Amino acid sequence: MLGNVLHMSKIPVSSPRPETAVQELIGHITEFAQASDKEVIRMFGLSVPGLVDTRKGIIKSAADLGWVNVDIENMVGKELGWPAVAMNRHRARGLAECRFGSGRDYEHIIYVGVGSGIAAGIFNDRQLVSGSFGGAGELGHITVEPDGPVCPCGNNGCLHLYATAPAIEQEARRLLRSGVESSLLNRVLPGNDLQLLQAADVCRAADEGDELAVRIISHAASYLGIALANLVNLLNPEAIILGGSIPGSCQTYVQTATKVMQQRSMMALSSGITVHTAVLGEIGGALGAINFALDKHFSYTMIQ
Repeated sequence: MLGNVLHMSKIPVSSPRPETAVQELIGHITEFAQASDKEVIRMFGLSVPGLVDTRKGIIKSAADLGWVNVDIENMVGKELGWPAVAMNRHRARGLAECRFGSGRDYEHIIYVGVGSGIAAGIFNDRQLVSGSFGGAGELGHITVEPDGPVCPCGNNGCLHLYATAPAIEQEARRLLRSGVESSLLNRVLPGNDLQLLQAADVCRAADEGDELAVRIISHAASYLGIALANLVNLLNPEAIILGGSIPGSCQTYVQTATKVMQQRSMMALSSGITVHTAVLGEIGGALGAINFALDKHFSYTMIQ
């Protein structure tokens, strides 16, 4: 497999119910397979949000979708008639980066995706470390402030509350509301509606040198840097790959997180680490998931 993209499309879903999403997905895939002028390997990889039990093919919980204990592999496989494999989207993107992207020259890699949440994919000898059921890498729910606010997961002071897109937006709105001057105000005018402000606006302003935006992004990225330092001390990777919407759009975030990681990890462990940003973007999830499916269902012998 070369990682080349043959076809990509977005499928609108008319209902948040998993049954509806699966039906509309299956309809599109069936049409594509029938219209393709190439022989299609009848196997399906699903890159999905949330906590995924990769042994059973079940989405245990996906708060973004409101899904709980969804037997996604069985639902898709039964409807499509193909073997289906599901995995967390950040682990999938990490696997794709490991094989086709920024991590292809390394053996020991940590992929960290940062967007509306944070999750990691850990690769040892280029093999994904899954944990007991596929949940290894829930970096967003490590505690960074023991007395911090309550996270949606129920814990206090999770990294999710400090280093993600929603955290950046919340801090920007709080500071702008207090009267701090910033070019960010121009991004919500003329309506003066701070709800319109997005993390992408703050990222762009930070890279352009806006003082308040730099302050907000540096605060968020510093928390990620602390988490990365802990991973470096625990796992001794060769490379860290930062993916997702925030690292992909904000050099200030990446540079600050890298600097803090180097400052807070053991020098002997971090001095040789290379930090990259992901290069595959959204398609990385699909590439990683189908590679995971091939690993699970195909066996082959390397010819020397």
